[in-house]
Amino acid sequence: MKVKTLKIFSDSGHAWCKVDRSELIELDILKDISTYSYQKNNFVYLEEDQDLNIYINSLKLKYKNDINWIIKFNESVSQRSRIRNYKSFHFLKDEIETLKDRALECKKYCYAAKGFYQWPNVKEAQKKGGKKWK
Repeated sequence: MKVKTLKIFSDSGHAWCKVDRSELIELDILKDISTYSYQKNNFVYLEEDQDLNIYINSLKLKYKNDINWIIKFNESVSQRSRIRNYKSFHFLKDEIETLKDRALECKKYCYAAKGFYQWPNVKEAQKKGGKKWK
């Protein structure tokens, strides 16, 4: 059984879970994270309402629900948390390129599977079994 520690930070209005950015990439959920989360260095602070649920559900799926949680509260302040001063979550340049490449591959695959293509290299499409879109 996998044991996962969730590091929680909060203020009077909100809470966030500190997660290593590489873990979000590994789980393939980076594209699902909203701008309500924050980032600093290699960490993303997932907002509690939506983004943390995406993360937890992805971990449950990865470990087939064979996972236990340890929740560690690192900061709880009645004033504004310093996390609110971090940059809002956004993709880094290399992550954008990776997402574009994945989207293009998916598009090519979907079109080939449906029996037509819509990308520039017609001969390559025909080799993969695609037919001309009418």
